[in-house]
Amino acid sequence: MSDIIYQSVLLGALFHDIGKFIQRGDFGGLNISGKHPEVSATFIKSWGHFLTPWADPTLLENLVARHHESSAFPDDLRAQSAPAEIRALCLLVSRADNYSSAERDADTGSGYFRTTPLTTVLSRLSLRAETQVSYKYYQAKVFSPKNIFPGNEAMLTPAVTGKLAQDFGMAMQDAGKIKWHSFLALYSYLVTILEDYCWCLPSSTQEKLPDVSLYDHLRTTAAIAASMYQYHVALNNFSEEIITDDTAEKFLLLTGDLSGIQRYIFDIAAIGVGGVAKRLRARSFCLSAISAGLAHKIVYDLGLPPVNIITMSGGNFYILLPNTIHVRNYLKNLRVEVNRDFLNSFAGELSLNLAETPFAGQEFRHYNRVQRRAREKLAFSKLNPLSDILQNDAGVWLENAFILEKAKSTGQGYCKSCGKLPAAKTIDDSSVCTLCAQDLRVGTEFPRAKMIVFYNKNPHHPNAIRLPGGLWTLLADKAPTSNENAIIAYHFGSGEIEEFATIPVKKVLWGTFVPNKDGQPMDFDTIAGCSQGKKMLGIIKADVDNLGALFSLGLSDRGTISRVATLSRMLETFFSGWVNHVLAENYPNTYLVYSGGDDLLAVGPWNEAVALISHLRTDFARFAGQNPDVTLSAGIAVVKPTFPIAHGVAAAEENLDKAKNKAPKVIGEGKDQCTFLEETVKWDQLPILLEEARNLTGWIEKGQISTRFVHHLLLYANMFDRYCLNQQIDGLKYIPLLHYDVHRNVKKNTETIEIQKWAHGLANINGESIRHLALIARYALLARRSSNAR
Repeated sequence: MSDIIYQSVLLGALFHDIGKFIQRGDFGGLNISGKHPEVSATFIKSWGHFLTPWADPTLLENLVARHHESSAFPDDLRAQSAPAEIRALCLLVSRADNYSSAERDADTGSGYFRTTPLTTVLSRLSLRAETQVSYKYYQAKVFSPKNIFPGNEAMLTPAVTGKLAQDFGMAMQDAGKIKWHSFLALYSYLVTILEDYCWCLPSSTQEKLPDVSLYDHLRTTAAIAASMYQYHVALNNFSEEIITDDTAEKFLLLTGDLSGIQRYIFDIAAIGVGGVAKRLRARSFCLSAISAGLAHKIVYDLGLPPVNIITMSGGNFYILLPNTIHVRNYLKNLRVEVNRDFLNSFAGELSLNLAETPFAGQEFRHYNRVQRRAREKLAFSKLNPLSDILQNDAGVWLENAFILEKAKSTGQGYCKSCGKLPAAKTIDDSSVCTLCAQDLRVGTEFPRAKMIVFYNKNPHHPNAIRLPGGLWTLLADKAPTSNENAIIAYHFGSGEIEEFATIPVKKVLWGTFVPNKDGQPMDFDTIAGCSQGKKMLGIIKADVDNLGALFSLGLSDRGTISRVATLSRMLETFFSGWVNHVLAENYPNTYLVYSGGDDLLAVGPWNEAVALISHLRTDFARFAGQNPDVTLSAGIAVVKPTFPIAHGVAAAEENLDKAKNKAPKVIGEGKDQCTFLEETVKWDQLPILLEEARNLTGWIEKGQISTRFVHHLLLYANMFDRYCLNQQIDGLKYIPLLHYDVHRNVKKNTETIEIQKWAHGLANINGESIRHLALIARYALLARRSSNAR
């Protein structure tokens, strides 16, 4: 079959339910009646003038109008009644629609289709039978990180939806004026505007809990249709019987990620060679670029649209592929090619892990289970890194493959930064290798870039960066004038439509924020200098608790591909988009190493670090609709700016692990908490304790108490711990000692009433203040102004 037919299928699947969007709006006297497939077909007819060069208009209209097989629709809207020459393709799109929305026949609601809002999918998640959640709803607004927080309003208005539909129509109108250089460029733009305007609308209003967005239903239907089409082309069989066979394993779910990320990012031997902050930024970017670039290379090479990348976050991706011999051979060769590059360029520190899971159409009903099988396969793959090039097909080790060619000496010794490769350049009076020099250049260019362009071949640009697997990338401030060898461009922001015309463009939310001073990026020493009191860094590591269980179990039997796609995309929006926004608006001294998927790593002034993570946790709870089963944990390490960053991150990771476990002094279970200054605290208590710590700091600053008294508080905290943790009754001696200390060291006057009240309150052994007195005292000792020496 021809490209025009394939492209018609891709467009038909993408727009098959667009009539639902149009029907829900109020357009004055305009009458929009009939079933939604009719309205979808009318919409397609309206825009045929710029879609015709890329699709067969008659076929496209039929695919959109006849995407149902149910007897609830008349013959002129049913796939089975389509003309014989296109019936198979109509059935293909219909099946793709069914697979994407496989959950809809389970629960039915009673909402009116024009006013039923989209419920946040996070409201559905449940890991405990007793979990009670109040449903939250999105407002009908253009897609933006600022608009991802659901509220209590349980109704849309046709006027608001109508305005959204009119704005969408204007975006389509703009698209009709552009000379598109390729079908994929046009298709990517259409996907972009569908996300902008359809992300906040429910796909189905007849469900009891309508939590799948129309956008995610449309894009997953298109991905399924693309895979089915290629499968049947490879099979050379488009018979109706084979197309409607739900038991054949027509699909492959490919999952992939990189091993060795943490070690590579933080393995910087020397501090100060070009700036550690720049190096971290560059390495974090390059690894994200490798993962994203490889995912897009796979779909590009296989002739699939970008929507077949179902989820991509945190360096991990899931791609829907046709289960064909060609695809399986391609993946085998790609794995070898990429890992050979990793072995030669990174001495095997990094490796690509891929796992392929075949499944049938009927399994889309429980797609989250398929995804869980894929994760299990990927975990096994990680146990054998680089095995594709270190072993033969019989599993026998290739001894020569372990011997790397010795890098040629340049006469400058080894790199002062990584300590592994021969030095090739001199930067800041230090000799560094080519890779480390590239790190420094990327670290400078990345914060200023407006887009990242991925290429399948060398673009022959002086600033192009080579990636494994024959990939190249370029940081740019505008779209390239030539689309030669370009796969896709990631755009940071809205951009002008003309920038989307030459190559496929995807709008992305990427943690690009970098603190600046006098127009220059701040290094860690400068960031620490912004601290209150002692000049220290706060390294934050945080992630979502029980994420795997939330995807595999939290969705129960409603884990369809469209629902999983909605959940993954919303989490990515929070961590990649909202976190970056919060830093830019409220924490200008904090450097975001990475944030995406479900986790983040940030470095800032120590006191701002704890304020930031407390802020983000409050935002995350609001984002999750206050669902008690969707929680966040964090660990903060407070270190000197000269402390090796790898060790600082390891300390933050250790604190995060503590926060994930049940803490001995915390009432309740583990997780949903933070470890800071050697204390693990529940989130609701952290602001209260920080307020007490700031008060204590203020009393020191005013001279109302001495630092000696605060050091005594640490001793009392240790005594209470002996009682609390080890049941040693002598630990309660802290109470009379505390009263004596207050009597001797805190003068009795009107100005110290608050101090005395607070200090005597520490005698309450059931209070949170005594349980976490060490945190309060340590904070005050760090925060006092005289603590500016290192």
